[in-house]
Amino acid sequence: MHSDEIYSTLDGAKMLTEKPTKTMVYYVRVSHRAFPQDGTIEEVMALRKEYKENVIDKNKYIQGYYPSSHAWGSDGRDFVEAFVVESLGDLQLSMEENQKLVKDHWPDEAKADAFFEKLEKYETVWHGDFIYRHVPELTK
Repeated sequence: MHSDEIYSTLDGAKMLTEKPTKTMVYYVRVSHRAFPQDGTIEEVMALRKEYKENVIDKNKYIQGYYPSSHAWGSDGRDFVEAFVVESLGDLQLSMEENQKLVKDHWPDEAKADAFFEKLEKYETVWHGDFIYRHVPELTK
């Protein structure tokens, strides 16, 4: 069984500042998008932008972030996010840092809950987590 899919990168990447010369860890999260009747593309893009600018961009452990969405294939729900960190330890630290940055940006818990409730209506509960290792010696 296989699936042929083509993905398109989205605006909002946090680019690596230079080509990695040491082993890096890539955490890839695949989510399935939902298309609620009361939703709009403008709303979901604004929500993702707010989260990216206030959490991902400020997270010192996340060296790179690459979002992409399904462009062609059998299932148009895929939303893929690749996070680049220096080690598995930094992956754990990045998740802890995300929680801190969320509290910094949304100190009022009710406002944070409202934000994430809006954002979550654009995703199903299904997701997949994958961890890959980048080996620079194998890069062309």
